Amino acid sequence: METDENARIMEKLGWVLEYRHSLVEWGEIMQVIGITESHVRQRGYFLGSHQQLKQSLPQTSIPSALRMSQQLLAFVLEQELKAQTEERLLGSSEVIESVLGKQKYLEHEQSKSGFTGLLLGIPAMVGKLTTAIVSEALENVKTAQVIEWCQRNLGQTLQGKRMEAFTVPKVE
Repeated sequence: METDENARIMEKLGWVLEYRHSLVEWGEIMQVIGITESHVRQRGYFLGSHQQLKQSLPQTSIPSALRMSQQLLAFVLEQELKAQTEERLLGSSEVIESVLGKQKYLEHEQSKSGFTGLLLGIPAMVGKLTTAIVSEALENVKTAQVIEWCQRNLGQTLQGKRMEAFTVPKVE
C-alpha cells in the first residue's frame, strides 16, 4: 500500500525533482536574505554592523548565494558608513510605526488635550527612563512651562483650530 502511495506521489509531484538543485540554491539565497533582513531590522546600521552580519551569514559554496551575501554585505557597509561613532541608524520603519501607534493610543486616551502637545511623550516612549529622571522632571518642570513651550514651538492644535473656526460668536 505504501508503494502505491509513493507511486502516486511521484506521478503527481515527481517533476519537482528536476528542480532539486535550483531549490537548494534558492533556499540558500533566501536564508542569506532572511538573516540580513532580520539583522538590519533588529539592530539597524552602526559602525561594525557589516562585520557582525558577516559572522551570522552561513558559509556557502553556491555561487549565487555567495554573490547575494557579498552584495548585501556591501550594502550594509555602505549604510553603516553613514553612522557616527556610537550612533545607530534605523534599518526599518517598524520602530517608527510602533512609536506612532503608541502615540495614537496615547492621543486616544487624552483626546481632549489634542495630539500636538502629546508629541512630547515620544521621547518618554523611546528613551531610557528611571524613577530619578521622572522625579526630577516632575519637580523641575511646571505644567505652565510645558504649555508655553508647546504654544511657542508647536502652535495651535488641530482641535483648537476647529474650535476657533466653528465657534459661533456671541451676539450682544
